[in-house]
Amino acid sequence: MPSKLDELTVSALSKPILIINRQTAIVRCNAAAVRLFDYPEDHLLSLTLAQLLAESKQRIQALLQQWEQNDQSVNEETTNEEVLIRRPHGVTFPLAIRGRVLKLGRKRYYMLELRDLSADHRLQQAMLSAQNQADDAAVAKAQFMALISHEIRNPINTMLSTLNLLLSTPLDENQHSLLETAHSAGDSLRNIINDILDYTSLEAGSIEPKLSDFDLITLVENVAELLAPQAFAKHLAIATLIRPDVARCIHNDSLRIRQILLQLTDNAIKYTSSGGVCIRVVPVSDTNAQPLLRFEVTDTGPGIAPEEQERLFQAFTQHAPAYSRKYGGLGLGLATCKRLVELLDGEMGLSSTLNGGSTFWFELPYQVAQTDISEPMPAVEKLAGLRVLLIEHNPVSSKAHQELLLSWGLQVSLARNEPEALQALQTSPAAFDITLIDQYFCDPQQTSLAQAIRQTPGLENTRMVLLMEMGEYSTLQRMQEMGFQAFLSKPIRQAGLYRWLSVVIGLDNRDATENRLIEELSTHAGEAPHHYRILLVEDSYVNQAVAIAMLKHTGYRIDAVDNGLEALQALRSQPYDLILMDLSMPEMDGFETTARIRALTAPVNQIPIIAVSANVIPEDRERLHKLGINDYVTKPIDRKLFLAAIKRWLQPIETPLIEQDETLPILDEPTLVKLAEETNPTIMRRIIGLFIEETQNRADHIITARSTGDLERLQREAHSLKSSAGTFGALRLQAHAKALETACREQQSERYQKLAESMPELVRVALQAMQTYLDEFVPPA
Repeated sequence: MPSKLDELTVSALSKPILIINRQTAIVRCNAAAVRLFDYPEDHLLSLTLAQLLAESKQRIQALLQQWEQNDQSVNEETTNEEVLIRRPHGVTFPLAIRGRVLKLGRKRYYMLELRDLSADHRLQQAMLSAQNQADDAAVAKAQFMALISHEIRNPINTMLSTLNLLLSTPLDENQHSLLETAHSAGDSLRNIINDILDYTSLEAGSIEPKLSDFDLITLVENVAELLAPQAFAKHLAIATLIRPDVARCIHNDSLRIRQILLQLTDNAIKYTSSGGVCIRVVPVSDTNAQPLLRFEVTDTGPGIAPEEQERLFQAFTQHAPAYSRKYGGLGLGLATCKRLVELLDGEMGLSSTLNGGSTFWFELPYQVAQTDISEPMPAVEKLAGLRVLLIEHNPVSSKAHQELLLSWGLQVSLARNEPEALQALQTSPAAFDITLIDQYFCDPQQTSLAQAIRQTPGLENTRMVLLMEMGEYSTLQRMQEMGFQAFLSKPIRQAGLYRWLSVVIGLDNRDATENRLIEELSTHAGEAPHHYRILLVEDSYVNQAVAIAMLKHTGYRIDAVDNGLEALQALRSQPYDLILMDLSMPEMDGFETTARIRALTAPVNQIPIIAVSANVIPEDRERLHKLGINDYVTKPIDRKLFLAAIKRWLQPIETPLIEQDETLPILDEPTLVKLAEETNPTIMRRIIGLFIEETQNRADHIITARSTGDLERLQREAHSLKSSAGTFGALRLQAHAKALETACREQQSERYQKLAESMPELVRVALQAMQTYLDEFVPPA
């Protein structure tokens, strides 16, 4: 053997080296190789590579071919291949092998560099084992938290629901204050539990995005409306601004986006003492062929020092101990939001100036929805050029409203106080088509800006719209007397703003004041539900009592059972329109009960089911969806959300035949009682009077539309009459109007002609009954 081989093997003493010939016989090895294989050197030199490797002949042949190809390549780099090596006594171990062709004269050899991978494999196994243990621990922790949360939440939810019921009963001031304190404390405890569960679920990786098509504008406006009472209680403004170039209907995870916006907006309201909060959505420049939306929640709060900003997104962190003591909480909200944004492949951050407010933002990729599920977009181009005077003192809401109107192509002037407003109007009375006035300037107890405008020569005919806080209905009559032609609830919704601007300037021929008074209350009364029977499946008698109490006076017929077995028995003996299903019950839980119901035959298997339980872990939501649960209401039950969920799945019954109207009562007394509870005798008399007047006008319009063959107007008038009749419990009239609307929509000529012809008589009967009720049961003002 040439001495050159000895030179080569000795030159790399630190690395195990083998030299083999073309028949794979080992012809040289160094000391490091002897130590690696644990064979005597003479024995090692008597072996072939095939005898040393625990590999197939095909694999060895493939290695030789690869080394030959590398020798022909201009790229001298070779890669390590992992193989198994046999040691004495049949022990195998992993080895990295790198080979290259060695030419000595006319002979060819292969020089092999070797590296023991045993330590690497042990480390990988240890890391994998540790990861598996960590995953198991995370799952165990999430399951433990779910179990504990259920045990904690049940009594908390029952307590909060009971307190809600107590707060709706007659109380003196001291009792009401004590109950509010107890409810606030319980609510804080529930929120802490929710924060912990959300964060642990994210840590465990048990939350996955649930993508669907949804209406973005509605989602953002709903968030603002939900948190508006908190803002108004602190005398803060809350507004939304969604740019017109933002896609209205998008494809993303609406549940998580809503959760993030709720958390950020709630934080902004919590830490802001004056000014307000604005939720803004704008498109981001498309730099990587991926459209992005930027969501911003801006407040006028105390701001955050630069050194504190980065750590805010860490778990269990708040930006100052004083705030933790004052506002409570664990400091998990922002950490959870950041993880949710990252879950949706987005980015989150903030910009803030100490004593200058903060903006928390996040950017998300999205897709435009394939199907448009949103309400029709307002034809804002019809308002282009409209001259508006916006009189609003709060800088947050006034800026948002001004930007929205400008984006629609309107000409907007802003006045922040009464002198500015009067000066603008007096300088050129004809300069404005409409005036939007904040409720701040309209104190019903003293001379208001509206009265000053009406009393100023030349301004008597100024068209005025009132911007009022949501739910402030007690002053509607007084506001109308001041000369307002329409009323808009804050936070303002785009569709509502467009609609009432159109009404006031004459693009829509409805009477703004009458329609607005009725519409404001229609969201509370709704359509009469007396037809429907609901099955409540709940093992806790306390929770049964709470749910039944919340549904009291709604007109729904409720049957309660204790578990799934009893529910199945009830479904065999009685038809139901809706099922309210608790998830955790003895005998048979809500999951199994739902599965069995869906396995039954029609129509029982098609009954809508609403799950009513604590929000335990995300996997439950996925199970509910797969089982066929239609909706989900969390405990403690919020009465407004509870009734809204029920109403979503109990649509008004179709009345295909005229004769069916006669089976309904003329008036639904529970609806009128509920309406009376939410107003006072003065307002009650006023709105019923408006309803009577409006309904008479609509009956005339229906006859006119029938005689002229104006099917579109006939359908529109029937729809409006159906809605207002339902608001005031005029059941027979409501059903008749709905049948007329359906006949128009389906172009059933003979049927809608008969329905329209009989409408005046039904209107006469309904209004006579309404007037009788007014005279007998509503005290005079």
